[in-house]
Amino acid sequence: GLSMMAEALVEETTPEMIRAQTWQSLCLILLNVEEDVFQELMIGRELYVLWSGQPDLRIEENRMNFISCVKTISMRINVETLPFLVTEDSDIPLLGVAMAYTAHE
Repeated sequence: GLSMMAEALVEETTPEMIRAQTWQSLCLILLNVEEDVFQELMIGRELYVLWSGQPDLRIEENRMNFISCVKTISMRINVETLPFLVTEDSDIPLLGVAMAYTAHE
């Protein structure tokens, strides 16, 4: 499922073509999944590896898709799902990863 997709995005040996397709698919899933399923994804932490690991974003298309995923997640976060984006030490890793790409060109 989505945890395998997320693992592929942080795995260094994933071929770029597969990585690009995986980002595109993940963005579409996050955008179109129903609200109750989205909440289950956040609660289940299937995507946590994307912001706790280091997704390979050297390719512009991958950066753009990552940013699209971050935007989609941020627009869908609510009171129930927000705690699953915060670590035990009150850090928000997704925000840290996103901030690293705010000035991308």
